[in-house]
Parts: sequence; structure tokens; C-alpha cells
Amino acid sequence: MTGEPLNRRAFFRKGLRDVAHTLVEAKEAIANRTRPTASVNEQSPLFRLRPPGAVEETKFLERCTSCDLCFDACPVECIQRVPEGMRDAGTPFIDASERACAVCTDLNCTKVCPEDALQPLESWREIQMGIAEVREFACIAFLGTTCRACHDICPTLPRAITLQNSRPQVIPDLCIGCGLCEQACPTQPKAIVVRDHSRDQWHARQDAEEK
Repeated sequence: MTGEPLNRRAFFRKGLRDVAHTLVEAKEAIANRTRPTASVNEQSPLFRLRPPGAVEETKFLERCTSCDLCFDACPVECIQRVPEGMRDAGTPFIDASERACAVCTDLNCTKVCPEDALQPLESWREIQMGIAEVREFACIAFLGTTCRACHDICPTLPRAITLQNSRPQVIPDLCIGCGLCEQACPTQPKAIVVRDHSRDQWHARQDAEEK
């Protein structure tokens, strides 16, 4: 009989310690979620759709001096600056859902960078900004409504976006990642978006998923 009260007391003490520990963890989790964006970005690099000719992201950030040359060279003003407070503030990026790369003939933005953060390109065929991916859950073509927006605006020849049974399908080896399909997509959220995948990375991921 004498051991029972002690066991119950120990049980309740342990329970209180567990509750306190849980409260501390919850407080820390909330603090992490509400931490300023800049702090998060310092630890978690985000994908940016960089202008045509951009080198690998780590090298890009090392080389880019946030000058105005590529901004001024863009004839459609699709190149924007990353906002203040972000780790890569001031560097150029493209918000394809708002204004995508126009894949202009001259590709002047690739030829003006003094630090080689953007490499000179002579043809749209050399552009590899990323690869578009279809989000079937948001695509109205997968829900029975006819839509050819992404297919019709695709600038590559042959088109990187084909229609299979009236549904869009991306051919990664043809996609240059310009984002025109994302801009043209009528849905919210966008049913097609450009992702940070090189063609080699895309094929490696597909091979891994098939195994």
C-alpha cells in the first residue's frame, strides 16, 4: 500500500513534465513559423526563375552584382528584382505567372552581364531556365473542359507541350522553361508551373520513380 501513492505521484509529475515539454516545443514551432522571411531564406534557398543564360544558382549568387544591365536589356520588362529582406535581394528573377520570358530573338539580357552570372546565348534552343510541370488537380483539361492555352503559346518548335486526349503533356527535352505557359494558364492556382529541374535532373527523378 505504501508504494501506490508514490507511484501515482511520480506518474503525475512525469505527466506535468511531458505537458511542459510539449508546450515548449509548440512555442518553438510557432516562433519558427513567424520568424521573418529573410531568416528562413538564409537557411532554405528558394527556387528563382532566373533570366535566360543563368549559371547554376550557387555560382549565380556569387557572381551577380545586382546591376541594372539585364533589367534594361529586357524588351518586355519581365525581369524583376528580388524584394528587400530576402537573402538574394536585388538579384534578377522572373515571375512567370505575372510576366514570363518572351523568348526574344536577340536574347540581349544574356549578353550584357559583366560578371558572367548570365552566359551569352545565340538561340532560344540554348535556353534551359527550368521545366514546366502540369498540376493535374488544377488543370481544367483534366476536368473535362477544353483548354489549349499552354499548348498554343509554347514557343518551341516542335512544341514542348503536346495534347494527349486534349490534356497537356510536357516533353522535358524540348522545354526551355520560359514560363509563357504558366502566364497563359487561366486557372488559380496555376495548373502548369516552371520548376527548377535541369533535363538531367528530371530524367534522374523519373528513373528513380519507376524503380
